[in-house]
Amino acid sequence: MKIIKNSILKKIFWSVMAASLLAIVTSNCLVYPFFTDMLLENTESQAIILGRHLSRMDFAVNELGNVEPDRDNMIEINHVINELNLDKLKIFSPGGKVIYSSSSEEIGDFNENDYFRDVVAHGYVHSTTVQKESFSPDGRKTQESIIETFIPIMRDGFFAGALEIHLDITDRISVLRNSLNIFNVLAIAFISVFSAIILTTLVQLEKTLAEREETNKYLEKNNALLNKKIGLRKHIQHEKEKLINELRTSLMKVKLLSGFLPICSGCKKIRDDRGDWNHIETYIKEHSEAEFSHGICPDCVKEYYPQFIQLKN
Repeated sequence: MKIIKNSILKKIFWSVMAASLLAIVTSNCLVYPFFTDMLLENTESQAIILGRHLSRMDFAVNELGNVEPDRDNMIEINHVINELNLDKLKIFSPGGKVIYSSSSEEIGDFNENDYFRDVVAHGYVHSTTVQKESFSPDGRKTQESIIETFIPIMRDGFFAGALEIHLDITDRISVLRNSLNIFNVLAIAFISVFSAIILTTLVQLEKTLAEREETNKYLEKNNALLNKKIGLRKHIQHEKEKLINELRTSLMKVKLLSGFLPICSGCKKIRDDRGDWNHIETYIKEHSEAEFSHGICPDCVKEYYPQFIQLKN
């Protein structure tokens, strides 16, 4: 997203979006099919329990061993249909002929499907789920979603007929689907609101981070300039101290022989700070960097060594 430039913030945003979408996909692809299968299994079990209960009714049996519902059987069957709100109930002869149906127009029809001959006639339950607006195994288009269950009627170990029970599961699936739709709407609304909050927060956070980064750069720049100024001032201070030391040394040298020097008018000795009298050459030597080399001036030669002048002449 262009409004989010920070890669870490982008990853956080898309991770939240992916997790939210994964929840919706999981709900539709895993949770809904799981609960649908549970609904079908429970309804099928209900139909089987009901069918086995009805198969143990005291049906009249003809000389061929086939069941023939009598008046009492029909009263109980109608009672079960009304009480349990069955969509349809049929009773088959061993050959597959419909000898009773809650839809009277189907009486006399034959079930010639393989599952009836190969499964139900051998004493096994057969159950099929038929979705709304699709065709049942007997070729009829259904207006509802139903579970079609065949339960064999066994007498003394022999197949005496079969029951076909239709349980309408349209409303149950509709409730489940509506619940899923409500969940999806709430999930989408939650994702939208949460995404808006996350996006706003991330944009604000990125803005704050950008401002902080600019502040840090500004502080680093000023810190570098300050360090440079401090270094320059230290250098200037060092040079100043060096110059002061040189000036102090030079001043000390200048002051060595400055001021009034008490000197004897006779022997020319100089008195130092301690009050001692020193030869002039000793005092100068101690208080300056001058060195002496002894010689004799012409006047002193005349005064002290006149013989040298006579010899010279």
